[in-house]
Amino acid sequence: MFTCDAIATAIGGAEIVDASRLASLADKINGATHFFESPPDIWAVFVVAGKNFAKVELEGVKSTKRVKYKPLVAAQNYDAIRAIAPHYSALRPYILYEIAGKPEIIAPPADLPQIKRGTRNHASRVDTKLLATLSKHSNLNPKLRKRVASLLRRYKKLKTVHGSERDLFEERALLDFATDVLSDMGLRSHRIKATQMIRTLEGAELGADRDHFFHSFQNCSLGLAAIAECRDAFGAYKDLARIHWEIEPADVWFLTTMWHDVGYGAQNFENLVGVTFSDDVRDQAAQVRQTFFNHPARQEALHVLSYLTERLLRPEAGTTEWMEPSTNTTLGPDASRIQTVYKTNFLGGSHGAFGALRLFYDYNDDVDRMEPETRLRLKQTMLLSAASMPFHDWSFRTQLRKEYGDFKVKPCAMPFAALLMFVDSIQDDRRDLGGGEDAVQVLKALRCYEKTLVVAEINQGALRDLDLLEKIVEARDVTASMSQSAGELQFKYPTWLVPTV
Repeated sequence: MFTCDAIATAIGGAEIVDASRLASLADKINGATHFFESPPDIWAVFVVAGKNFAKVELEGVKSTKRVKYKPLVAAQNYDAIRAIAPHYSALRPYILYEIAGKPEIIAPPADLPQIKRGTRNHASRVDTKLLATLSKHSNLNPKLRKRVASLLRRYKKLKTVHGSERDLFEERALLDFATDVLSDMGLRSHRIKATQMIRTLEGAELGADRDHFFHSFQNCSLGLAAIAECRDAFGAYKDLARIHWEIEPADVWFLTTMWHDVGYGAQNFENLVGVTFSDDVRDQAAQVRQTFFNHPARQEALHVLSYLTERLLRPEAGTTEWMEPSTNTTLGPDASRIQTVYKTNFLGGSHGAFGALRLFYDYNDDVDRMEPETRLRLKQTMLLSAASMPFHDWSFRTQLRKEYGDFKVKPCAMPFAALLMFVDSIQDDRRDLGGGEDAVQVLKALRCYEKTLVVAEINQGALRDLDLLEKIVEARDVTASMSQSAGELQFKYPTWLVPTV
């Protein structure tokens, strides 16, 4: 909750407390809870703490333009951001919100995009032009290019499919593609059902309120383009963190995107139990979650991933080559705090840590039974992928700051975590879960420059007015959670999302 002192510090001014002056200001601006002065500006402050942005506050913000005061909406939580979002484009107030654990004033961008109604991106959920590029890109391994080319041939048949059948057709084509890629890696392909379950739950309106199944494949294809163009930059972590693993970057990214959202079923587990059975057994869902978490394989995953995450977050502290810890290895204080964050995130009902633990559980036993050379490569691929997933989850980042401290993800040390944070903060599929004739994706493409800089190209036709503020908040939190340096792997948003410093 923002105190008056915190607001004063954020705007660099002082609260107006003179009674007669306050009465005069309140007559002009209804709904404002406080007034501050930062010469030459008068700030009218509207505090929003829940899901409702009251009409009196809405009208009050509008009236500030008439008297030339600066409207500041202090959003006390994310529900407040969502309440303000539908009105943001029209009102363009200043927003006070906690970004990366610190209060931040978000000024209305001068280049805030004008929403272009009726624009369509492409008829399929995954951009076939992008697939065509990937199928021929020399920096992707031949097996993957072959699988992408096969998927592209399947997509050519989509023209003959109509209505809701289009989504079903794409679902089958994408799942076949995923099983082929997993088989090429040497992994049992039926495990992709964890990703397929997202589609099942969302189709039954038991998951999240927007698509995550197709979103995973969209993230995958978009990120593959960036990895292919900036391949060397995605391998810089090896020397920096002293983790010299000879693994395929595209394989790491594939597993990362396919498993990063499988925890949405777990995140909505209590509701799922209540709907499926009855509300009187909803409380037992927490017991099931705890039992799942306590499984020895998941505890092993928790131990190893906490140890690896510590090295990736502080690569400069590693003086020797990183080695996978045994179950008897004692975690240091930092790794122990990270372990607590994984546990809190998992048991607390978010989804970031779930995907990491689920991937480890799905394949660890299979990998251990492989021949030594294959086993080592796949184990390392799986570990790096799992350690990259949780950071896209806002809750995980928030919990990590509270328990571990003010962390910064270095893209040169955690390239796949940074790429997922970046892509995931932008990309949404604007076709409803029931399907339709056209898919409209917010993130149109990732453009790569000088083999290190990845720039997001936004499709304004996919945006809605209510998207603008949420995207701004998410992009700024991701940027504030990273430490980027010129000449190394970097990610850049359009300036209306994150101003260039």
